[in-house]
Amino acid sequence: MIDQSKLLQAHLDIVDKTINYFTSEVTNPTEFIEIKELALQTCKRTGDKSIQALVHAGYLSTYDFLIYLGSKKQLGKEGVKTQIVDLTLKLLAENFIVTPLDSIAVNGFMRYKSGGPLAGALYKMNLIHNLIFGFNFIIEKYRKSVVKIEHIDKDSNHSIGTGFLIQRKGKGQSIVTNKHVIEGYKKLRVLDVDDNEIEFKEIKLHPTKDLGLINLATSIDSPSFQFNMTFDVMSEIITVGYPSIPMTKYSYQVVHRGEINSLVEDYESNKIFLFSAKTSSGNSCSPIIDKMGTILGIVTQELFEETAFRQKGKLPYYAAIPSVEINGFIKD
Repeated sequence: MIDQSKLLQAHLDIVDKTINYFTSEVTNPTEFIEIKELALQTCKRTGDKSIQALVHAGYLSTYDFLIYLGSKKQLGKEGVKTQIVDLTLKLLAENFIVTPLDSIAVNGFMRYKSGGPLAGALYKMNLIHNLIFGFNFIIEKYRKSVVKIEHIDKDSNHSIGTGFLIQRKGKGQSIVTNKHVIEGYKKLRVLDVDDNEIEFKEIKLHPTKDLGLINLATSIDSPSFQFNMTFDVMSEIITVGYPSIPMTKYSYQVVHRGEINSLVEDYESNKIFLFSAKTSSGNSCSPIIDKMGTILGIVTQELFEETAFRQKGKLPYYAAIPSVEINGFIKD
């Protein structure tokens, strides 16, 4: 079976041209005027006024796209593989980045219209590739953006935590993590996935919540994560972190898949959400990542009461602090 994601990534140039063309109404209005004018000239030759009306409404076909590339001398020597264009459009439609014309082929060609504000926002935030290429692409793209934090306390106890990279406007790069991972340290090291040490200049702790911030002295050459403040129960997610793995030599970056289960409040009235991805010691501060590659929250703790487990068999739940709380901390 062909891996669709790898197939598209092998033809990234035509994928990007497809995205740019079919989202141009909201991502590049000036270019869209030119695109629409050329498409109108093409369909006027047929005299079909119904197709002209569709073009006026912003519905464009793969045929229009190929004519446009030809006019710009961008077809290349081997031309364009329509399989790649069709697959890209299929995935764009599935993710509401473009809207198909009621799944009806007009004169043998499907027509698509830009998906509106969502398409514009995803394009601006450089997240469309994440959506259409999937979680494996996201994991590889951000592997260096999820760091390992080594903590040695005053009694020389050694522990491992996780953190993830963000860009603070006007303030450079920072690592978001949990307060319990970085407070009270005698020695603290921030390491990338290849165990290269990253210099930092200061840390900030939330006064009440399990959140901390490490401001970096040197930059990481990797994309920063962006926050998503909303989520739905049963949304599919992944976590990336450095859990403790029995019978292994080192702390490895490990990925788990799961979904959001519920939004709850703990005994201190902190709003947290539950998720099903496996977690353990070292997974603290792992980012909760959605299918757009944005952060929904950060792993904070395991909700577990030993007495309740022994007496009633109540199993543990895994909890995360939502992005809205993290964003508020960062802004403050």
